[in-house]
Amino acid sequence: MANKIVDMTQLHAQAVARIESEAIPDPWSLESIRRLIETDYAVCRVCVDESGQVLGYYSYYAIADEADVNNIAVAPACRRQGIGASLMRDLCRTAQARGLRSAILEVRVSNAPAIALYRKFGFEQVGIRKKYYDNTEDALLLRRQ
Repeated sequence: MANKIVDMTQLHAQAVARIESEAIPDPWSLESIRRLIETDYAVCRVCVDESGQVLGYYSYYAIADEADVNNIAVAPACRRQGIGASLMRDLCRTAQARGLRSAILEVRVSNAPAIALYRKFGFEQVGIRKKYYDNTEDALLLRRQ
């Protein structure tokens, strides 16, 4: 049985919080993730293996006709296995199914692997946010039409 991508539930929140803390320098808290799952206009999905272990996840807010991507992350031990690409494909598919015309996200200028993944899926730089992360690191603003 292969990995599958399913809607995130409260049962996934602890694992998502763990991946957040391992993969993201300024992670969302468990409580923030729990609230996100309950937010009507949020789309939250996880990639799980056959045993139900969370390998990665993404979330975005569906606002007007745009997907405002919060985070996409893969557990460090599971990287370079195509999980990030699977999550991005799913993100683009769910956004299109909701009638969203574009997606927007910020990414650290130092995060070359993520930038390469986003560009592979048609995201283009539309701006830069100076000192966006911890008032020290710039963020690239990327959009996919």
